[in-house]
Amino acid sequence: PPLATTRRTLLLGALITAGLSTAAPLPAAWAAGEIPQGDLFTDAQFQIWVPKGFFKSRRKVKEGTLFTSGNLKTAEIISVQKLSTEKLLMDAGVAPTGDLSESWETSIGKPEIVAALVAKARDNDAKNSNGVPSKVEKGSVSASGSTLNFRMISEMSTTKDPIKRVTVVRAELLPNRSYMAAWGSCLEEDFNSDTRARLEYALKSLVPRTEETSDEVKKLLK
Repeated sequence: PPLATTRRTLLLGALITAGLSTAAPLPAAWAAGEIPQGDLFTDAQFQIWVPKGFFKSRRKVKEGTLFTSGNLKTAEIISVQKLSTEKLLMDAGVAPTGDLSESWETSIGKPEIVAALVAKARDNDAKNSNGVPSKVEKGSVSASGSTLNFRMISEMSTTKDPIKRVTVVRAELLPNRSYMAAWGSCLEEDFNSDTRARLEYALKSLVPRTEETSDEVKKLLK
């Protein structure tokens, strides 16, 4: 059964309705306006919808990986990360200049190249121990203003066949020369319509909380 209608769920529905479109169609019940079972995790820096049954872990840091949530049975993971846009460019040998918050394409660079840089920064922050860099999926990159979307494939070495994970990514430029990214991943063989829709639904709900949004959100969540 869907969640009971409350101020919190109404807010989430409004945020998702106003969010980015996704390549994967949402299940019919979700598209009709019903909110799937889950919780709206609210933090001083962001808020995001988390599916029912996912664990939640908030790190007490202001940058890097802020939040991780997941389901150990299905191997689905949702996380939120905040990193410096300036460092992203400097690590690529580019001197950051001007406004870095208006648009990924005009302020930072070609979306496909920027997506690769964001994926690399993710690998570094996650301390990817297998040494195999994640690859941005060809044809998955799109950018609209301050929003960047793409998918990436990560390979994990094992004693048998390699395990591949698919990650859907949404990155939002912030006004303080940084960016916030939401990551939703699962095993490649589980990247079916329902799983993909659930992960992308969570990413659509991400709202970075600036001083302006924080006051309004606090009022709505009371």
